Amino acid sequence: MASLRDTLIEIGWRQGVILDPREGLLEQAGAHGFIVLNQTCDCISEDIVNEPCFEVLPFEKMIDTPDPMLINGRNARRIHFQLEENGSPIWVSSRIADIRFVPRNAYVELAFLTFFSLPVKTLEGLILWRTARYLRPAFPDDFERALAKPLKKIGKIFKKNENLIEQILIGLEPKTELEEDDYYEVSMKLMAKPEVYANSENARQLEQISQEIQSHLSTVEVFYSPRCSVQSLAEMSLWEREDYLEFSRYDYLSFDEEQESS
Repeated sequence: MASLRDTLIEIGWRQGVILDPREGLLEQAGAHGFIVLNQTCDCISEDIVNEPCFEVLPFEKMIDTPDPMLINGRNARRIHFQLEENGSPIWVSSRIADIRFVPRNAYVELAFLTFFSLPVKTLEGLILWRTARYLRPAFPDDFERALAKPLKKIGKIFKKNENLIEQILIGLEPKTELEEDDYYEVSMKLMAKPEVYANSENARQLEQISQEIQSHLSTVEVFYSPRCSVQSLAEMSLWEREDYLEFSRYDYLSFDEEQESS
């Protein structure tokens, strides 16, 4: 008699397979499919007690064009991404809040959809988006409130120049709520790919962008002499990187822009 692991392998269970939403366990209004997020080793594990569920992400096909602020994992709660339907790329949308957990021992009641397929790069991006919900930096409330007003203008700069900026880093001291009459020391780094930064016109534009951002940061009363500069990814050491928090996946849409993207 085949083991559970062998059976699941033979059926084709793995990370990234897409399940039929019409099955009883997965009925959900509007869903066109469910993407399995578990690692393949967990999908086919013999241990039902410690690995009891498939974690699945429902998606809906989009009629409208994708929102640039919801692609590439920029928003921690919602995402627009591409998969293939009968070999043709389509845009779909998902929400973290809709993730479901389905008992693995009920695998016989689940069916795969073969006309949908998920490119490897897209799957990798979805997993990063999922894990970033818990791994992204948590900033002090005082800092978030102070940054809210200039961030709306800064966010537009990021969006307009996203082809030049590979990553955004922030150095922040203190990393706690402020004491009375205290200030935050803020240092923002716009990180560029070496080949981008090597282009003199790109470098000039990035420097101009950094100065514009710095001027917006300087309007915040509790920011002491904030700085914004540009650096090539090739020039930053791992030692220097430890002084900064990643801002690229920071949920900056929390500052009222979430509603603009709904």
